[in-house]
This record gives sequence, structure tokens and C-alpha cells, in this order.
Amino acid sequence: MIPSGQYLPGDGPIHRLDPRVKILWAVAFSILLFQAGPAGGVLLTALLAAVGAMSGIPFRRFLSALGPLWVLVALLFLLHAFFSNGPVLFALPGLPIALTSTGLARGFTVAWQFLCLVSAGLFLTLTTPPGLLVLGLERLLKPTGRLGVPYTELAFTVSLALRFLPMLHETFLQVRDAQRSRGSDTQSGPLPGRLRAVSALVLPLLLGTLRQADALVEAMEARGYRPGPRTGLTTLRFTPPDVAACVLLGLIVALMALPLAFRLF
Repeated sequence: MIPSGQYLPGDGPIHRLDPRVKILWAVAFSILLFQAGPAGGVLLTALLAAVGAMSGIPFRRFLSALGPLWVLVALLFLLHAFFSNGPVLFALPGLPIALTSTGLARGFTVAWQFLCLVSAGLFLTLTTPPGLLVLGLERLLKPTGRLGVPYTELAFTVSLALRFLPMLHETFLQVRDAQRSRGSDTQSGPLPGRLRAVSALVLPLLLGTLRQADALVEAMEARGYRPGPRTGLTTLRFTPPDVAACVLLGLIVALMALPLAFRLF
């Protein structure tokens, strides 16, 4: 399984785009996703599929990066499908739970939005090295420095979060293997035993994460880290493909904003 946030090297057109362009695309896509109607949803889904095809990431590896998020997608769908008011399609006898047509439509919409949102974030992190991603975010947030916003600290916080995701996944695998070697089994057996086995993973995983955070703090102090602007080895420059991607993004935003503009006027 590929940990979420881990960069996959490649030389496709998405990999070569400026990180600032990819961040703007991800932010705009996330905003449009919650404003889109049926036609806009089809357009955004097709756009996301095109980005996935151009990224060069194998479909199986992308699915492995989603990992346990499929459980959350299914849970969101079921919660909306069975706990929403509307015409009843199917009722469970003796329980205040019913599948409604309104809940079915709402559950599908929420699950689709969540899956598209996570997929957009995955394409961003899988095709952009963490260092360039943080540098691009810092350059985009730089104008907010005039308002007193600590943009360098915000970008550095994102950098730490991205680096901790693979580390957290590695710690989880180590704890799981250690528990399995002691006879713990989370895959088979009665449900109470499996729940106890899963709960036994929580405390070692939490302690291991805290130890890694403490080691990171000591390493930063030993290297004299101080807040404030920093220089970098990489200089970001826009290329013709970056300009074309920005123009395409502007056209898509304008196209999807037209119905809203007509409703306002």
C-alpha cells in the first residue's frame, strides 16, 4: 500500500507542471466541486479522470493510495442513505432505519464529492515532491505576509504534515507486524477479539508517533532552526504549459460560474 502523501517519481505532463499551478487547480477544483450541479459534476469527474490519465500513475497504485478511505466513503453513503428524511424505499423491521430516495441521492452525492476531493489531493501529492509543494505554497502565500500572516510557518507546517504521513504509515506497519508476531490477529476470529487486537495497536502507534515528533524537534534545534523567510535551492518559473494550464483553469471557472451569475442577475 502506498501511504497518502508519498511522492511517486515520474516525467508526465502533470509531474512537470509548476507546483503553484497544481495547488491552484486543486483549490479551485475543491471549491467548484461543492457548487457544481449535475452537468458540472460530470465535467469535473471527466476532468479528474483526464488528470489521472496524464499523471502516468497506474490505476492500481492509485487505488492502493486510497487504502482504508473506501471504508469512510461507504460509511458516508450509508449514513446519508438510511438516516435522511424522504420517500421510503426500504425499511428495516423493528428499527427506526429506512432507506429513502432522498437519502440515496444525497449519499451518492456526498460520497462522490468526498472521493473526488481526496483524489484531487492525492494527484497533487503523488505528482509533486514535498519540497517543491511547500515552496509553491510559500510563494502563493507570500502576498499575505503584508497582512501579518506567518506564511513561511504555515508552509513549513504543511511540509511537516506531508512528511509525517509516510512515517506514520511505516510506524503502523511496524507495530502491526510486532503484534502479529505475538499472536494478535485483526483479520479473522470473533468480532470482540478483533476489536481488542485493533485497540492494542493504538497506544504503541501513538507512543511511536510522539517519539518521532520529539526526535524531529531535537533535530531542528540542533540545526538552529528559526522562524522567518528562508532561501531555497530551486527557483520556480512559469513555462508555456503552466500558462496554458492557468488559462484552462480560468475558462473552467468562468464556465461553471455562468449559471450562478445568471441566477444573481
